[in-house]
Amino acid sequence: MAQNNVLVLGAPHSGKLRASAVIGADFSGDDDFSGSHSGLIFKISRQTKYFKHDLSIMVDEYPEERTRGPSWEHLDGWSNDFMSEDMEELRSALDGIVFCLNVSDRASMVDLESTMAVLEKIYESLGGAEWAGFFAIVAVSGSDDIENHAIAEDAATIRGFEYINMEEEGESEFRDKLGRDRLVELFDTHAWADIDTSEDDGFAARKRVMAESMCQRLLDEDTETGNDVHVEEFEQVIEKLKQARIQAESMEGAEKDAYAQQVMEDVLSYL
Repeated sequence: MAQNNVLVLGAPHSGKLRASAVIGADFSGDDDFSGSHSGLIFKISRQTKYFKHDLSIMVDEYPEERTRGPSWEHLDGWSNDFMSEDMEELRSALDGIVFCLNVSDRASMVDLESTMAVLEKIYESLGGAEWAGFFAIVAVSGSDDIENHAIAEDAATIRGFEYINMEEEGESEFRDKLGRDRLVELFDTHAWADIDTSEDDGFAARKRVMAESMCQRLLDEDTETGNDVHVEEFEQVIEKLKQARIQAESMEGAEKDAYAQQVMEDVLSYL
């Protein structure tokens, strides 16, 4: 099975298509999404400042029939199929799971703890903390459900899941991106299995040109003093990287990936 696959899962009216659109799914005016969203697949080509990659967004929904109200038991039944031997190829090809949750839905909040327990089981079936993919809870709501978001976020984060409130905007007090911007950042900073960093793309080309330029300055036949300056430049870059490594030791996951990319950009700007 091809790489770069993300599963977007949730009950009806939980924001699955909204999350898919933020990531880059394109819906035409002729599309009819009034029925079940199970089986929808969106092929997306994404471009970041560092690389580009093709991505498959696979949408699934529980229960199978929309005439039945969703419950954690339906999710549990879905998880049993997902964890079966028949689904081993799919599990091995996943780079991430986005679970969509509507915290304005009373039944979803009543089932919250049981739902999170099933999600833990799904996460462990993928390898748990050893899994290289990401597992995020993406929540939607009405404008007056701040308390429900707080309850759901606590239930998610205590289990190690990232919680993204799609009603938030801007940055937190710690300058972390919020809402849809955080969802985009999650995809931009993930270590995808299959990416294109060809020399025709900006980041790779800039990196090569700057490195060549710096090496050339070092090797140029110049005065002894001039070469000492060039060597000093290299030493300063190495010192920057040492300091960045110390700083990164206190970070984890997406925060660490984003910081590493920022450091690389800073170093390239310095060269």
